Amino acid sequence: MAQIDESEKILDTVFWHRQIAAVVAGILCGIAPIHGVLGFLMFGLIAVLGVMQLDKGLYANHITITSADVLKEGLSNALGVFLALWVLLYTQLHSDL
Repeated sequence: MAQIDESEKILDTVFWHRQIAAVVAGILCGIAPIHGVLGFLMFGLIAVLGVMQLDKGLYANHITITSADVLKEGLSNALGVFLALWVLLYTQLHSDL
């Protein structure tokens, strides 16, 4: 049971780190007039690879958590947060409407 609780705590930490990284990436892409594939690459670098490297120390010695678990944890939620912020900020700051 203690192993499961610790695994869930680690994955919760990864989830929230990824959400924060998605907010930062969305704000950066929205303020700087970035569009297209470059924005998704920025999201990938910051919210996916960055968080995996940052949190590697959390799960490196943990037997039950794999890199795939960490990669999947909160990814779709983070993508939604990133896209919402990117579109809203870009539209507000760079639209000629």
